[in-house]
Amino acid sequence: MLLLYVPRGTFIEKIMQKTIKITLKGKVQGVFFRQFVKDSTDRLEIAGTVENLADGSVEVFATGEEGDLDKLVGYLEAGPPPAEVESVEREDLGEVEEFDGFQVLR
Repeated sequence: MLLLYVPRGTFIEKIMQKTIKITLKGKVQGVFFRQFVKDSTDRLEIAGTVENLADGSVEVFATGEEGDLDKLVGYLEAGPPPAEVESVEREDLGEVEEFDGFQVLR
């Protein structure tokens, strides 16, 4: 077995990344859901954005390694205690979006 150390932010790491869009529906606004997303992405070192949409849903764009993105989706499916997540839509985007950290939008 060959193990390689790849420092975060290197070219090799960047080509292993992907960007996904996650749309969450249910009781996901007014329950500190965006902060929950931010805390989760900070732990996983995922970049992107989260924002409330006018239809009551929450939209997340996230760039990271696939395993970390899978963990994020699992966290978001459960949500923070006051939230009630009814559905989670995950869309793999073709291009990797570069974000400056993780931002909470409106």
